[in-house]
Parts: sequence; structure tokens; C-alpha cells
Amino acid sequence: MVEEVTGREAEEHIDAMAKKERKKYLGLDRFPFRVDGEEMVCSR
Repeated sequence: MVEEVTGREAEEHIDAMAKKERKKYLGLDRFPFRVDGEEMVCSR
């Protein structure tokens, strides 16, 4: 079974998954390459 998560919940999940690497290599807390109008989607 696959559940699709979109919007704010998906953004928070993606940020949490990559937090350690992003902070280590980019020194940033949030993903910096988002584009206005872009929608994050997670499938779990």
C-alpha cells in the first residue's frame, strides 16, 4: 500500500530526512533550491 503525502507535511518530511547532510555540506537548515509554486510529494 502506498500513501501519497503532499504540501506542508511532505516538505517537513523531506527537510527532516536530509537535515544532517544539508547542515554538514551547505550549512543550512532548510532546502535552498525550492522554486515558487513547487509542490513536494512523498510516497510512503
